[in-house]
Amino acid sequence: MSKPQTLNMQIKSVLDVLRKELRPMTPEEIEKILGTDIVNNAELRKNVESSTKFLRERDGRWRWKSQYYIRNKDELLVFLRKRHDGVPRAALEDCYRGVTEDMKDIINSRPREVIVLKNSTDKKEIVYPYDSTLSLTVSDDIRGMWETIHAPDRIEVHRYLIENGVKKGKVEDFPQLAINRRRPRGQKARSNKRMKLTNVHLEGTGIDLQEDPTAKDGNGTTAFN
Repeated sequence: MSKPQTLNMQIKSVLDVLRKELRPMTPEEIEKILGTDIVNNAELRKNVESSTKFLRERDGRWRWKSQYYIRNKDELLVFLRKRHDGVPRAALEDCYRGVTEDMKDIINSRPREVIVLKNSTDKKEIVYPYDSTLSLTVSDDIRGMWETIHAPDRIEVHRYLIENGVKKGKVEDFPQLAINRRRPRGQKARSNKRMKLTNVHLEGTGIDLQEDPTAKDGNGTTAFN
């Protein structure tokens, strides 16, 4: 005999069904799937209906509350055309049943309706409406000339700007390229914590072990000068 579910577990089960189905459902339909008495369980109904992820449709049916109220492909396309600031693709995946396939169709549609760009930091895809007026046909000659242009790296640019007085600083201060070195498997990372000096044998010598050796205005004698 299975252990009775707690109220919180029952609430989660109901919301999981709504999230999976992504369509309006009656409490009776959910009850058949879960085998849990929802219709006559006033406390369960009250808690489900108070959830931030619950939405009651006009006809009284329940459904998962997505971030954007979009219910079909036509509404999705109209929504995307208006979002000139872009919208995360992942934020649309729980709007309605079949939205993933509709998104693929819209992205691959011709003529083009949207353009998808990937965020360079978190790699999330952002969907923008496509503006055909910004599309230009470039000849193969121009394309070839562009591809032959040498783009200097950031160290060369930094050095050039300083040498020509455009940027303040010293040429020697140009940024170094970060090298990503992988540690061998099993090797622990080095600790960057500063070690506490415990040279008790230096007590009474006038050397201040607590003073910051990097302080520019420090006048006291330290163990580092």
